[in-house]
Amino acid sequence: MVEVSSGSDPRLTMLRALMNDAAVPYGFVELDPFGERHGSWQRTLHVSANSLDRYLMVAFTTLEDHDEISVIAGAEERTAPNTGAQPKFKRFDIGTIRLDDTDPEQWPRSELRDLFLQAATMALAIQFVQLEKRELLAS
Repeated sequence: MVEVSSGSDPRLTMLRALMNDAAVPYGFVELDPFGERHGSWQRTLHVSANSLDRYLMVAFTTLEDHDEISVIAGAEERTAPNTGAQPKFKRFDIGTIRLDDTDPEQWPRSELRDLFLQAATMALAIQFVQLEKRELLAS
């Protein structure tokens, strides 16, 4: 498959539009634009609601014979800045879709939009009691 070389790649442009279409009506705004991180191109949308910061994250990965889109919904508690407190959080893997076509016009756009919509509603549905402390592992 063809590697992504910039945030203006047509595949990322299509994902950006589908994410916005699904999540902006719920108040989500871009927190981090598409950028290369850990071998994939990732973007994060954010909204604050009911005392939690809520996220919709997508990772676009180009593999040898196909592309993959992974979608995650999450939430974390807000903590006061400079306190050193680790906020509690929760993340859900909403799904991963394999794409065999590099032309985004051939992608299952309706299904992708529905996946982003599911992630947005899941992020908004996370309750404070579901949050967990971060476990930092020694390396």
